[in-house]
Amino acid sequence: MKFYYNIVFMHFTLVCSPICHLAF
Repeated sequence: MKFYYNIVFMHFTLVCSPICHLAF
C-alpha cells in the first residue's frame, strides 16, 4: 500500500509541479 501511495505521490508531484508553477 505504501508503494502505491508513493507512485501516486510521485505522479501527482510531476503533474502538479509545472501546473502549480504556471498558476502561482
